Amino acid sequence: MKQIGLIFPNDLSTNNKVLSSIKSSDPLLLYEPCDTFYQLKHHKHKLVLLISALRHWKKILEDDFTNIIHIKITKDRDIDLMHELETLHKKLEFNLLHVTQPSDHGILTQLMFFGSKHNVELKIHPDTKFIDSIEGFSEWSADKKSLVQEYYYRWLRKKYSLLMEGNKPLGGKWNFDKDNQKSISKLKDLPKPRPKLKSDELTISTMVDIENCFPDSAGNLESFNWAVTHSDARKQLKNFLMTYFKSFGDFQDAIDKENTTLFHSLLSPYINSGLLDPMECIVDAISYFKKTEDEIPINALEGFVRQILGWRESGSHRLSVFKSLNHIYVQVITPSGDKVIKTISSNQKNLKAKVKSNNIEGSKIIGKVVAEFLKKEKINKIAFDRSGYKYHGKIKALAESIRENGVNI
Repeated sequence: MKQIGLIFPNDLSTNNKVLSSIKSSDPLLLYEPCDTFYQLKHHKHKLVLLISALRHWKKILEDDFTNIIHIKITKDRDIDLMHELETLHKKLEFNLLHVTQPSDHGILTQLMFFGSKHNVELKIHPDTKFIDSIEGFSEWSADKKSLVQEYYYRWLRKKYSLLMEGNKPLGGKWNFDKDNQKSISKLKDLPKPRPKLKSDELTISTMVDIENCFPDSAGNLESFNWAVTHSDARKQLKNFLMTYFKSFGDFQDAIDKENTTLFHSLLSPYINSGLLDPMECIVDAISYFKKTEDEIPINALEGFVRQILGWRESGSHRLSVFKSLNHIYVQVITPSGDKVIKTISSNQKNLKAKVKSNNIEGSKIIGKVVAEFLKKEKINKIAFDRSGYKYHGKIKALAESIRENGVNI
């Protein structure tokens, strides 16, 4: 049986199952020009990070794999993944293709069609960029009438013995979100400036390629300041723990127009691409918490763990709620947590006439509007983030209205 491995720019985990499933002499395809890069205008920083990281990793992989095929991005691209695979298949005649579970449905569809058309077995491996598995989520959700992210998070805490004291949560509470909502006015000391990273020749050449291939994408590469190797990403994790972790919890939800990063970890791109392992991030944070004794507050640690083990692992779109004295706001957020798809609020011009007061009836109307949008986007299940509010009154009315109008939460 002839086999080939396929790696995309966001498959950079060192424990990627594709790498352990093929022999050192088997073809290993590193594929840069993902269809989505050309279909959507991705930020130039994201593109440089992913492509440069893949190119840096290739140098390391060459020590273990002798038959690497590297297909790079091009400006005038008129051949998609399907046709690239067909060209390789004619040459190599492989009948087994190893790939990590694609996060992009379009890629998965193309791979399945290719396999069926050419009688190639498609071996889809679990995505090691996540701690739990699809099977694990199915096990937890099997008997659930509604999918509340908080309870999945608690189940994972128990399953992996994270922040637990026996059967009870560390600190006596599962969730310290109420302590993580300080406004920027409470900030006494400004966060230290982020260290400037120096781009090497390979990253600079990648920048040139990105500017050439995606000139209309947003972003100024002069301000690019991201790690592009596993070792440098680890340094960024260490820097966060030592410099920003202490205040991460208190100001997790704070907004400052003068400082967009504040105490945020800025680790999501590394975790989502595979440059950092999510469990290692959690373990390192817990270790630092224990080592520094009382320096790191429990709300900072729990908040950091919840971002990774809770929201990121839930694998579903997230509904985040905020309420003021006069209005209620709802954001629909992607499963990866890096994009707000839609914001709906009682303060919008087109809803002010319908939502005449900030009460339970008003929340029900907003819930119906949210449900209609979700169904239009074919989102039938969504995790409900109460943002620390108790599940009663307007919050409960909002959730029940969404559920009554056909969306499972």
